[in-house]
Amino acid sequence: MNNYGCEVDVVILWVDGNDEKWKKKKNECDTRNNVSDGNRFQDWGTLKFIFRGIENFMPWVRKIHFVTEGHRPSWLKNSPKLNCVTHEMFFKKKTDLPTFNSNAILLNLGWIEDLSENFILFNDDTFVIKPCQKERFFENKLPVDFLVQSISREGNLFKFLKGKPEFNEMLVNNIRIVNRYYKKQDIKNWQLFSKNYNLLSNLLNLFFKFQSPKKIPWINIYHQPQAHLKSTFIKMWEKEEKFRNTSKNKFRTNKDLTEWLCRFVNLVEGKFYPSEYNDHESIHYIKPSDLQQIKNSTALLSVSDDVTDDFPLLCDALNNYLSKILPKKSNFELNT
Repeated sequence: MNNYGCEVDVVILWVDGNDEKWKKKKNECDTRNNVSDGNRFQDWGTLKFIFRGIENFMPWVRKIHFVTEGHRPSWLKNSPKLNCVTHEMFFKKKTDLPTFNSNAILLNLGWIEDLSENFILFNDDTFVIKPCQKERFFENKLPVDFLVQSISREGNLFKFLKGKPEFNEMLVNNIRIVNRYYKKQDIKNWQLFSKNYNLLSNLLNLFFKFQSPKKIPWINIYHQPQAHLKSTFIKMWEKEEKFRNTSKNKFRTNKDLTEWLCRFVNLVEGKFYPSEYNDHESIHYIKPSDLQQIKNSTALLSVSDDVTDDFPLLCDALNNYLSKILPKKSNFELNT
């Protein structure tokens, strides 16, 4: 396998929830009745460590596309490897703006100018803390990924999907779209069974392969930086009306699609290189001591934004942890 000529970019979405102009605009557009956005707009103060991790441990990245509503961290420095992108610069339908819906922003990513075909999507709560090779994300210009089927999330079985109900419904929307265009029998054995999958994943796929429903039940997801193909975003925008309709929603709704749909499409079409890694860890914060239990094998770290208590304490703990791993400023930071 090789990645000759494969340029890989990174996309990072960020919002400054403390920006007064942004909050005013958000409140003016919000016609919902007492709907809480929870902690989705909280800032951990750790954005600089995402840039440091990419520069130190993923030096092969061609460019970072930093997507915001228009605000910019005071410490961020211009760089040939940095492309600061506002929503107005890439939304296909400008009438959909302003937006406060992360799903709408994500589904428009295919229209970012100069974005490479192969790109990795980072959330603002995902960090690289050990070296990662390009082959960890792409092989032969295809995303390195795994197709693991699991229990259906529809009907009475929906309750088995953990997390917030609204987000769960969005995930179900994705799999319904997949089943609109693809059939279970279209998935080849090489997509389901691989020596690069763990044993449980192969056994799950074996079980669901011979189950009677013709629909694809569910495809497992995870919280880590995700390899994508830009062409899939463009194809689904042009093909699926509900993809475009999500862009119109200024706030997240349970009828939205999410960017996971593009990953699902790549998997069922066989546009991926099969491999399942065990080098990432997701932390659902309970106490700062959780950071001391991170496995030595962890290269990719993500944290949950579902935190209500002791948020400043947890921010300090996470910043202290990351500053020990990445103490040196990156070339994306001003020397102040």
